[in-house]
Amino acid sequence: MSSWFLRAFGRGICGHFLFPYNKKFWQYPLEEMTSEWARAWVPVPSLRTVRRQAATGKDGDIGYNAVFWYPRRGGIQSVCDALARRLPRVRTGREAVRVDPDRREVVFGDGSRESFGTLVSTLPLPELGARLTRVPAQVRAAFKSLKHLSVTNINIGLRYRPAIDTHWVSFPQREMVFYRLVFPGNFFPSGVPRECFSVSCEISHLPQRSARNSDIARSLKDLRRLGWSLRRKDIAVAQAQEIPYAYCIYDRCRGPALKTIFSFLKRRGIHSIGRYGGWRYASMEDVMEEGRRVASQISPR
Repeated sequence: MSSWFLRAFGRGICGHFLFPYNKKFWQYPLEEMTSEWARAWVPVPSLRTVRRQAATGKDGDIGYNAVFWYPRRGGIQSVCDALARRLPRVRTGREAVRVDPDRREVVFGDGSRESFGTLVSTLPLPELGARLTRVPAQVRAAFKSLKHLSVTNINIGLRYRPAIDTHWVSFPQREMVFYRLVFPGNFFPSGVPRECFSVSCEISHLPQRSARNSDIARSLKDLRRLGWSLRRKDIAVAQAQEIPYAYCIYDRCRGPALKTIFSFLKRRGIHSIGRYGGWRYASMEDVMEEGRRVASQISPR
């Protein structure tokens, strides 16, 4: 991946931002990662565009998320709720603890069982692998070779509104614990009480490490270093939220492993899809489109 960055952006941008940011974020050797995700998701502006934006200080509409829609109320959950209302016979609250691909049967945590002709799974791929029975050694090894990154969000609610009008800011500096700050109230105003503000400090880490109380203290400390007023009376809430599966790592083992895994699953009528089921970097739009495509394959009209 590092060689692709150099070819696309040169030593200046790579040295000042792309290399330190991605080393901090991925916590994995960039030389051992492929550029597959970056080629699809990292926009490469022309030299003319870079010079113009550097001279004017104005951002351009570059990248897949330069412009996006967000629900006015209910958060992104409202999209899921709207889809669920149109689906009959939806049952939730049951965990699939075992999947027998030969018998084509799913066993749930409450002891109930369901047979399937075709199964669609959106479980993170390693979680599906852990629940599968009767798996050949080669396929089991492929599941175990998959690597991922976890993220801890430190969500902070403030009783005042700082003069910030952006949506998110990235931090390549290693001395800052977070790699990105996100300001949800700026694209979802109804989710924040009037005269208040919210900030989410995103901290990436390897899955062996879980969220710690020190992450909250460190995030508050680093925000103060940036000039934020964070007296005790200013903070309405500060809590840690862990995302165990946040980003799959595009190392050289990923491609061959997915080929082995998906070939095994396909022969047994199992579709593993979505950002985590497909073990890929994907937007919500991509995932919804994939779900629609798979649904049409299973139940063609």
